[in-house]
Amino acid sequence: AALPPVWFWLLRLLNTLPYVDGPVVYAAGAACAAVLTLLATWFLALSAGYGRRTAFASGLALLSCLAFPPWLTGWARNCSLPVC
Repeated sequence: AALPPVWFWLLRLLNTLPYVDGPVVYAAGAACAAVLTLLATWFLALSAGYGRRTAFASGLALLSCLAFPPWLTGWARNCSLPVC
């Protein structure tokens, strides 16, 4: 299985920032990925023809999923939840 190159590019980019190293890189990468996923959900709902209120509700629905909030804190690597 191939490794996701964009994830490692993001971590490498974050590692070049001053005062960001070690576990902070992973947590910052997880938070960036979560924010980008929420923005993608927002724009997907808007491009599908739904209104801003429905797009906001789709983001809230994503945040309510059990597998998504661990991304926000970088806790996903220690997560024992069954992820489908």
